[in-house]
Amino acid sequence: MIDLSVLMQRLTANRQRTMVFVAYLEALARHEAKEDKSAYAAEEAKLLHAQLAGRGDHIGWHLMHIAANEDASFGVTARQTRWNRYQHGRPRTVAAPPLAGIRQALEISRAGLLTLAQQWNEPLLGTIPPQREATGMTYREHLDALAWHEAYHLNECNEILRALYVE
Repeated sequence: MIDLSVLMQRLTANRQRTMVFVAYLEALARHEAKEDKSAYAAEEAKLLHAQLAGRGDHIGWHLMHIAANEDASFGVTARQTRWNRYQHGRPRTVAAPPLAGIRQALEISRAGLLTLAQQWNEPLLGTIPPQREATGMTYREHLDALAWHEAYHLNECNEILRALYVE
């Protein structure tokens, strides 16, 4: 059984990797734009919306999907959010915000989740949250799934990025 401290370490480490990837995309967009600052937005959009052949998803969607599902998991922001369009079952072709917006979404969703999870104790982790009654997943299992979920989608982003520069 994974304890809360290990889950928090996994969530923190995964987010650090995701934010490094976002910083890499920013640097790549600057590099591709060369010295022309007005070309940065176009290069950023090209990177964020690149797709693998036959798939409708793109890097921006995957990154926003991480934040949207994290936000929705435990009602972290307790408000309606435009991030809903990136949740499971929604079209994967919706436009993503620029990298600054993606960075903000990832920071807000993770900060909210960590703040909430730090209030939990070991006995609570073994119970099923009201939001997860249909799945039967406990708080612990759901936090574990969120850690896996982020790693999975970051891998998808890397796959798309590699294909963009290799194909």
